Amino acid sequence: MTIVRNHWIPPFALVVGAALNAASWAIVFAYALAPSQGLELAWIHTFALGSLTTISLAVLIHVVPGFTDLRWRFERLARALTSILPIVAIGLIASFVAWWSAGIALFAAFVAATVVLYVAVALVTLARPAADPADRAVARALAFVLTALGATAMLGALMALALVDGEAAALRLAPIHVVLGIVGWLTLLVVGVSVRTLRPMLGAPSRFPALHIVASSLLAGGLLATILAIALDPAFVRAALGICALGTIPYIVDVADRIRRGAIPHWAPRAFVASSLVWMLVAAVAATLGFDRVAVVAALAGWLGQMLYAHLHHIGIRVIATAVLGEDDETRPWELLDARTSATTWACAQLGVLALVLALSLQGVPWLSLAAAIFGAMGAVTFGLNATRAIRRARTIAANGAGSIDLSRSTR
Repeated sequence: MTIVRNHWIPPFALVVGAALNAASWAIVFAYALAPSQGLELAWIHTFALGSLTTISLAVLIHVVPGFTDLRWRFERLARALTSILPIVAIGLIASFVAWWSAGIALFAAFVAATVVLYVAVALVTLARPAADPADRAVARALAFVLTALGATAMLGALMALALVDGEAAALRLAPIHVVLGIVGWLTLLVVGVSVRTLRPMLGAPSRFPALHIVASSLLAGGLLATILAIALDPAFVRAALGICALGTIPYIVDVADRIRRGAIPHWAPRAFVASSLVWMLVAAVAATLGFDRVAVVAALAGWLGQMLYAHLHHIGIRVIATAVLGEDDETRPWELLDARTSATTWACAQLGVLALVLALSLQGVPWLSLAAAIFGAMGAVTFGLNATRAIRRARTIAANGAGSIDLSRSTR
């Protein structure tokens, strides 16, 4: 894979996305004290939009040229949009917390406009033919998930407008909005991108590349079947979600095999990837059995949240190091991080998700939500402290004249 230089990842979006990950647990704390629909929606959008999507769109600035050899068209606009998105997302989240219907509609429209414009720029970029057949396949996959993101944003705007107008019919789009966002956008994006990013993180290539094709096909097919079932006959929704659940199995098998064979000294990404697979399975089973709220939490904070932590501990630290040291240094992420702090982050992150899942499963036990908020926040804070240490360590290396880091090695 060729890495196109100068496609650095916008740091503002990464920082704000990570900060909103921490803020999501403050919302859980508030919900434990006074549950409300507004706080529930605020938490979902803080995690899915403010954190995961903000960071993903910033990383795609690097991934699109790096994985397809296609240079961005209107790149400055795409970069600007990655900085605008977290700002309007914060406005939407605050409107949910205050349950300000006019604000929800206004900021949802801003979010949709920002996302759709970014998607349009990306699709124009990906529409150009790549030289290599494998790159063309990656471009098609990215176009699919970005289209799902655009549709998710537009449906969200329609439902937000329905809050102001009092049109209950539009709110029936909520299940499609959720499944498009979690499966069509975030899950398929991570499944696709991780084919390449997991190699440096785990230290082992895939022995079963066909499993990725099977997983992606089942997830995409299950997604389309679920949308049709919701629209035409809700009796088939669980069966359609079962197809998505089946799609998680080949992915889990392939990645678990790579974890088992991995020899890279950096254990933290392996631990987070392993836990993300467990939560992915929990989310898939919960969705199939009809425990929708548990499925959403396990998917967002568990499967996707732990995979985010895995990437932050490797590629995120490489971004930090590159900003300080340049392109040619050989320093590895585990040389900049503190292993004990990483272990604390991992433990707190798992306890936070577990407590939140249990809080939803055992309704009427508010202390579980409080415990989830505390552990989740501790996980976010300890990672922030570790990242700060990495910055200091990188500056020390730079002061000693040790050189700089080549970010492209992190995604080869």
